[in-house]
Amino acid sequence: MREATDAPPTGPIPEVPGVAMEGLLGSGGFGAVWRGRHEALDVLVAVKVLGRAADDAATLERALREARLMARLDHPNLLRIFDAGRVGPSIFLILEHMDGGSLAGRHEQPADRLIDLARQLLSGLQALHHARILHRDIKPANCLLRRTDDRVKLADLGVAVERGTSTAALGRVGGTLPFLAPELLGESPRADARTDLYALGMTLTSLALTDDPCPRVNVGETIAWIREGERPRIAQLRPDVAPAFARIVERMIARDREDRPASATEALLALTRTDESRLASSTGRRTNREPAPEGGGDGNGDEGPERIGPWVLGECVYEGTNWRSLVVQHVATGAPAQLGHLLPASPLVRGNELILASAERASRFDHEGVLPVLDWGEHEERAWVVTAPRGRTLRQVIDGGRPLHEAEALRMIASIAAAVGFLHERGLVYQIVEPGALLTTRDGRGVTLGWPVFCVPSGSPRTGEDARSGRALVVPFGAPEAFDDKGHVEPAVDIWGLGETLHYLLTGEPAFGQHESLPDWFRAKATEPFDPRPLAEEVTRPTAALLASLLAIEPKDRPESAHEVAERADRIARRLRGDPSTTPSSHPD
Repeated sequence: MREATDAPPTGPIPEVPGVAMEGLLGSGGFGAVWRGRHEALDVLVAVKVLGRAADDAATLERALREARLMARLDHPNLLRIFDAGRVGPSIFLILEHMDGGSLAGRHEQPADRLIDLARQLLSGLQALHHARILHRDIKPANCLLRRTDDRVKLADLGVAVERGTSTAALGRVGGTLPFLAPELLGESPRADARTDLYALGMTLTSLALTDDPCPRVNVGETIAWIREGERPRIAQLRPDVAPAFARIVERMIARDREDRPASATEALLALTRTDESRLASSTGRRTNREPAPEGGGDGNGDEGPERIGPWVLGECVYEGTNWRSLVVQHVATGAPAQLGHLLPASPLVRGNELILASAERASRFDHEGVLPVLDWGEHEERAWVVTAPRGRTLRQVIDGGRPLHEAEALRMIASIAAAVGFLHERGLVYQIVEPGALLTTRDGRGVTLGWPVFCVPSGSPRTGEDARSGRALVVPFGAPEAFDDKGHVEPAVDIWGLGETLHYLLTGEPAFGQHESLPDWFRAKATEPFDPRPLAEEVTRPTAALLASLLAIEPKDRPESAHEVAERADRIARRLRGDPSTTPSSHPD
């Protein structure tokens, strides 16, 4: 098992090919982790360096096994790996850099934050177990944070194993006191999903309480507590936390493994279901979670997990005016996804046919900047659509933090414009290029268009013969011509949206301020040319000029294509980062 103390490394900073090493992040029994900048990707990375590998075949194999396991994984709550290799006597792993440190020592977390952390960590563990990997060393120090979006990720698979690997083959019990499950301290230790859930439950307990619940006076007392000690009653010690959180965590740290949830999926669904029941009873609001006859139950009183089609329903991650979104998994493969289901009171219910036709068309798109559509259908006469998992909207990122630096905002706009250009090449107009419809990728570093539900063929009438509106408009970010029901939907509205989005990323505010009524918004956009001068001290002149061209009142005065916008934004961003190359990188093949 892991030692609880760390010793600082000695010797010079190691040299790793392709990485400019910057400083030490931490160290432990197996080596040290350094901060560096990946020279080709131009991103900060964490470099895990394991020494004495040349003299220790077991250390070498352990490091390579960790790298291979990580390379198989793709989930927003699991740490990513970029590369691995060997330099002299050392093995190195180039990992995603998490700038918020770990959860170690972060006790008495706020009640809402505890729910958020539990959902994220259970989701990551769920994905790990679906990949048939046991972590075996979950603890606060191995849960890493990212400041930009409050993401938490499970890290350090140094002692992780494939499920089914015998303890005899391992030669050791993985894990760290006091996070080991009681059954791992017996004569025939057996690691499985429930031992990982126990360690995660102990981690969440530590985050909720003033200190770790397990005594650390000496190893003997710690082991005695793990085997026989009374578990804390979180509901009593933290009466402010959601009952759902207290109940599920108390089950996860039960001494008897049979009293724990059987899987991370069960724990995640229990957390969501009980919390929604509490919300419904306290507010009188219906939770809108309907068990689906397509997949639920066996006819013998055992309903099984709730489903819509082949998708097992998980936690609710968003509910707005029109849509309710849930984390889901494919019933056969366990593949993670996100399901959006129209709410009963949504006016969009009248447009079920258009939504489903849009989903079918979008499912044929294959572009890294357009969110993949996996499935669609109707349940209780309301459309549902399943997409690939996704991160937060750009509006949430900006509203929850601060505006972006100029180069980063331009990089995002170049990526968005490339995706918009992909749709324009196919004769389509996205219509709602605005921060609320633009999604961060699961790793939080990229950005995609949300699934194109309002995408229409270029030249479509804004109002058709059936009197249905063909336009879509988010007022603070809409082009002036989109306020009129007459005329046709043209690609220039997307170009305008790129400008409004760039301004929002740079300032956190709509380009034309705030207004009370539709006529006031229209008047501001259609009669007052955008003035970039207030931004003069914040951005360079090329960026100000790009903004002014994107927000030209007349569509003919805006850039001719989204690809032109992508190339201009990319060029300015690269020059601001010190890269003089002029080779465009945003135009798709």
